[in-house]
Amino acid sequence: FQTLTTVPEGLVVRQGMPRAAAGSLPEGFGSLADFVKEATSAREEALRERQTREQLQEALQKMQKEVQSRFPALKSQREELENLRRTASQLTRQNDTWPCLRQTPP
Repeated sequence: FQTLTTVPEGLVVRQGMPRAAAGSLPEGFGSLADFVKEATSAREEALRERQTREQLQEALQKMQKEVQSRFPALKSQREELENLRRTASQLTRQNDTWPCLRQTPP
């Protein structure tokens, strides 16, 4: 980010950019100072937005790493739960087929 300074007419404000003449300003700007002020504000806003985006990306990456680190344990727990459900279902079917375990009405 470069700081603009007042320079004599005809010198370069920034490298490769000649000082603007009053008649060559974009529409909507009354003076070069207004144009520079607006450009500076836009640049500062873009910088803030970039910093915010970078912070969000860092937070997302941190969350992704945490999810990936916990995934194997969660997968294992899910598989264990599915096995327990199958076993419970099989045992229920076995109990239902044994006559001595059937409940008779009182």
